[in-house]
Amino acid sequence: MNLYLDILIRTLVALIVLLILARIAGQRFISQLTFYDFVTAITVGSVSGAVCIDTSLDIWGAIMSMAIFVGAAVLTAILTSKSIWLRRIITGKPIMLISNGLILERGLKYSHYDINDLLRELRIQGYFDISEVSHAVLETSGQLSVLPKSCAKPVTASDLSIPVEKAGLLANVIIDGKTMHRNLHAMGKDESWLKKELAAKNAGEISEIFLATLDEKGTLGIYKKNHTRQLNSIFQ
Repeated sequence: MNLYLDILIRTLVALIVLLILARIAGQRFISQLTFYDFVTAITVGSVSGAVCIDTSLDIWGAIMSMAIFVGAAVLTAILTSKSIWLRRIITGKPIMLISNGLILERGLKYSHYDINDLLRELRIQGYFDISEVSHAVLETSGQLSVLPKSCAKPVTASDLSIPVEKAGLLANVIIDGKTMHRNLHAMGKDESWLKKELAAKNAGEISEIFLATLDEKGTLGIYKKNHTRQLNSIFQ
């Protein structure tokens, strides 16, 4: 077969396979990537690139290799959705970099950030003055989430001279039907208090709760599991 025709066919096959594998992997694979997703994407891209121009490589073996990597990523996503412990090992945990206006050096060191990295990410989020930031959290995707101080929130408070209360973080006290004991204790509560609150709100058992949040005032936000409701969307 002509060399250039062979390369053309290989490239088209690789493109079609990548599109199919991307659809199988889902939108998570092309959104904000975790470290594991990043490694998978880089490897699959490298294999597909190599098979396009290196005619000595077995194209079907390369396709099998890409399929295995994407299949492993899909399987990992399924397993991490069912196990908080596995989720923390593979995808990691968010890291607090600023708390109550204070820069946490330990958080910066753990995330391999320096102060210039932090200031750059804050500027990208629109905060050129670090004194306006109450909390900053580095997400597992590598994106920085910022909670501004109440007086720095857009328009409403400072511009209209309306008294505002100090902004605070919400603690996740239930995730996937499991109690987050450390988060509860950090908010000065325990599991018996949590169960009483759920009973008072007729929310059912802890295992029935998908997510429950607790703020500094002791207000509990509850989001129950719902396996039967059909997902409707305006984005068709």
